[in-house]
Amino acid sequence: MFDAGLIPPLIKMLATGEYDIKKEAAWALSNATSGGTSEQIRAMVEAGCIKPLCDTLSVNDTRIIIVALEGLENILKVGDQLRKMPGSDGINPYARAIEAADGLDKIEALQVGGGGSEADPRCRPQSTTSG
Repeated sequence: MFDAGLIPPLIKMLATGEYDIKKEAAWALSNATSGGTSEQIRAMVEAGCIKPLCDTLSVNDTRIIIVALEGLENILKVGDQLRKMPGSDGINPYARAIEAADGLDKIEALQVGGGGSEADPRCRPQSTTSG
């Protein structure tokens, strides 16, 4: 998928396509983050995948929201590796990009009950304290 140059068109489809096309593009991009290398995921971010994935968090389809969240989680894991690299400012650059794409606001909205969160417990808020 990466070598065939399919990522940029998928990102465009996710950003601008009809709903059914967006749904398939979200699945494909999330799967790419799941099986991609760190370098491939960085290339996806550079190609602009974060904003469309964040925008997907506003749809009224719990399964697609979860797909987008899983993709963003995989991207954040790569960003965490970058955060730990020498010369880094110690902040996950992809967390910044998600926040800039209003992703944090959309995730918080999901936590308070938007986006069909009652249908799937993975969309509910998680405790951040250890106990």
